[in-house]
Amino acid sequence: MKLINRITGEIVAEDSSITYDTSISCWCLSGIGAVYADPNKELLVNDLDEQKEIKKAYIRSKYEEDMLQPVVTPYGTFNGGEGSASSINAAVALAEFNNEISVLLIDVNNTERTCTKADALHVAACIGNTFRTLFYRKQALFRAIDAVTTRDALNDIAW
Repeated sequence: MKLINRITGEIVAEDSSITYDTSISCWCLSGIGAVYADPNKELLVNDLDEQKEIKKAYIRSKYEEDMLQPVVTPYGTFNGGEGSASSINAAVALAEFNNEISVLLIDVNNTERTCTKADALHVAACIGNTFRTLFYRKQALFRAIDAVTTRDALNDIAW
């Protein structure tokens, strides 16, 4: 049996005497006693497929965290993520429909920035490219996780 950190996917301990003591709600190692008090963060996992799913959940959480980081553009720093890029594209489409010559964007500091439609599309492209790079990285890691056949190889995969 292995004690696996559900958040990071790392092996915390490897011992056949790992048990969960319900009387004190802790994972315990023989001769050491209580090691982790939160059963939601630490799990006994002896199955490679389950370890792969834990690793994917960790990669997914890191991806979602990084995806929402601000993106620096030539026109200011804006919220990251697919939704941000889509909102800017929609604002440009609405400006086009209304025959407006500029688009009002709001940066991460809540500062209004009036941009040409072309500049606003450039901002959306900067955000979209960042999102796409992270998305491709996540998908490549998922494929690598699916392909591994050993725990050691799985432990070598990191965000």
